[in-house]
Amino acid sequence: MFFANRENENIWTANILKINRCVKGGEYDNIILLTEGGTIDGISQTHSHSPKLSVGQQGVFLVNEEKSILFKGGKVFRLYGGNIGVIKKLSKDRYKEGFWVGGEESIKSWRSSIEDIGSWVGKNLTIKPLSLDDSEKNSFDLTSELCIKFDNVQSDLDNNQIEFDIYAKSNTQGLSLKGVELFLDYPIQNITPYIVSINGIVVTKETMVTDILYQLTVEDETNDRVKIKVESNCDNSLNYYVLDTIYEKLVNVVVDVSNWGGVGTINFDSFELEGEADYYVAPETCLGFSNLCIEEGIIGFVPCEVSSIDFSPNDVGAAAGIGQTMTITGSDFISAGNGDGEITLPDADNGGQTTLTISDGQDQYFSSWNDDEIVVKLSSLGPGVHPFGSGTWEIVPKGDDLNSSCEFQVEIGYAIDNSFVNDQDRMIALAKNPYDIADGAYEWYLDAGINTDPVLSTQGITFTDVELVAQAAFCMWENATGIETRYMGALANADNANDDKNTVFFTTSTALGGTTILGDTRAKKDISLCDGSALYFAGRYVETDIRINKDISWFLGTGDNDVIPTNKVDLYSVLLHEIGHSLGHEHAMDLIDNGTNDERIMYYTLTNGQKKRNIDIFGEIGTELLIERTNESINLPPPLGCLDGYLINMIPTGCGPSGTKEIYNNRCDLNIISNIVQKGEALRFSSLTYENFGEIILYSVIGQPVLKTSVTHLGEFNFFVSDLPSGIYFLEYPCKHSLGVQKIFIH
Repeated sequence: MFFANRENENIWTANILKINRCVKGGEYDNIILLTEGGTIDGISQTHSHSPKLSVGQQGVFLVNEEKSILFKGGKVFRLYGGNIGVIKKLSKDRYKEGFWVGGEESIKSWRSSIEDIGSWVGKNLTIKPLSLDDSEKNSFDLTSELCIKFDNVQSDLDNNQIEFDIYAKSNTQGLSLKGVELFLDYPIQNITPYIVSINGIVVTKETMVTDILYQLTVEDETNDRVKIKVESNCDNSLNYYVLDTIYEKLVNVVVDVSNWGGVGTINFDSFELEGEADYYVAPETCLGFSNLCIEEGIIGFVPCEVSSIDFSPNDVGAAAGIGQTMTITGSDFISAGNGDGEITLPDADNGGQTTLTISDGQDQYFSSWNDDEIVVKLSSLGPGVHPFGSGTWEIVPKGDDLNSSCEFQVEIGYAIDNSFVNDQDRMIALAKNPYDIADGAYEWYLDAGINTDPVLSTQGITFTDVELVAQAAFCMWENATGIETRYMGALANADNANDDKNTVFFTTSTALGGTTILGDTRAKKDISLCDGSALYFAGRYVETDIRINKDISWFLGTGDNDVIPTNKVDLYSVLLHEIGHSLGHEHAMDLIDNGTNDERIMYYTLTNGQKKRNIDIFGEIGTELLIERTNESINLPPPLGCLDGYLINMIPTGCGPSGTKEIYNNRCDLNIISNIVQKGEALRFSSLTYENFGEIILYSVIGQPVLKTSVTHLGEFNFFVSDLPSGIYFLEYPCKHSLGVQKIFIH
């Protein structure tokens, strides 16, 4: 449910949170949890760094009652500290069971994290062991059950190994695990007989049995069976693991494979022998579980394999949110079609610290899934409204057998903001309403209250300081992309989500939703403009407001040689990132170099002392593609074009020494008279001294050569570009012993 707050016209989403247990505070079955953003009457509002919740998300939520917002449904709550108040429970991660969003910390054991939270709020949340008297022992023994399952199956074809985890749970919370004995059958067609004797298997104790009281032994039972035994003494002085009713990790297993193929399967013995798993009752009294069950107990020897990946259209580089598909070709993906098959991939909103899981049958993310080919729609609206990220993607095929997965590497250059309209991911155009801005420029204002803000004054921050940094950041984006950004001066009451003005202002960490959020871009979008038959777009940006956290210790400067103190955050770098959001970008990440060395300006975070003052090539290309498609939609007749009458200004008047970005700064004797060309006119040059310059090549924004010419005489000459569509191009010309490149605007 969405509703508007009339104080500053923010849109809120009212999420219904189903409560399993209230640790502190009142008792509730459900609560209304508010998050910023939503859609009302064709107007959408999004926030680049605020907390994002998704249907079905599980976890621990730390909340405060929100008394300033009245809601007809009753009491409402907000997350404590924004993202600090969210601890996600993960179900598809091989290495961790949870993730604290605000603290960016991985949680290996979900149960331990619950116990830690209990200690923090003064509650004992440990699972207490059951205490059974003699009259209860016999009757209880008839119903005790331990269940086992395989999970996280992964094949490593390079090292000829298969890895998986074994999980266990009890049907009754509070039983103390004394020991378990597993018999693992394996096919000698795929695995060498007597595998323990040749060191072909490694078993490692995991969460449930890491304590030294549990002794692990692995033995060859027969030529095709391994016995994995975890045992302890039946002694009341021992710190037994108290079982829960949810699956927890027992052991990890890595097996050497001698022959791949669909010949056999790994499977558990059916637990026919009595006493294969025991629980502690009293000193010298330990009982066997009366029932033992297997869930997902078969691993097939059919590892999937990826032979190639291809992108369509393939002339824009791999990107999320631009209507591109990725075709994965290979084998043994299994033709599921019923939601069984899954792909896990990095979440760009946290640099890949957690993964997104998309399932076959989700039409928003898949065009098709067949045994030898999967076609994925590259989305910036992944589960939980998170963009697809670069890194390791994993296909998890599922069918009659629990077949092993396969991994491959994907680089997503950039992600463009989308709205999900008419069952489709659609881009948001950069077009301006001429009634608001006559020439279609990107106009922006700066918070007039900076000099009177006591928090900023304490840091010695002045309006002039911020103005210089903000102008430099907008100037860099203008030079990089050719879009006209125009500074309009100071604006009082800048925190207004409905004044149709692009603003930069300071606010509190509370208003932003967390002390770790450096800044945030609040975007208002009109998504009523375009229907399902329109090309590319759902609508356009009406305004974007860049909100900066004034509770952060800021460094203000624009110098090339600035050194950022380790206790401060560089405002210039943060503004470059947030302006990227205001120009249509979502978060992105490098394929390999994630973290503080990640070169993407749209990487999700910045650390103290870090300086990131360059717009990477993917940032440029993403905005330029959005500009091109905006222009195309303006010029196309309906229904393909839905922006008739709107404008985008691609004639920069210049900020700083020139209105263009010179990529190679070499001195040349070839002079470009003007890099801005009106459509139908010629690009004009003059050669100051005669040299055989060789070929001059004009490239499209995606790097394809579109025109060539040569310089053969002194003085002026023309390069006729009248047949080319409006847009951004790159001119490459020989320049002494290197190449000169300049950006050209055809308008």
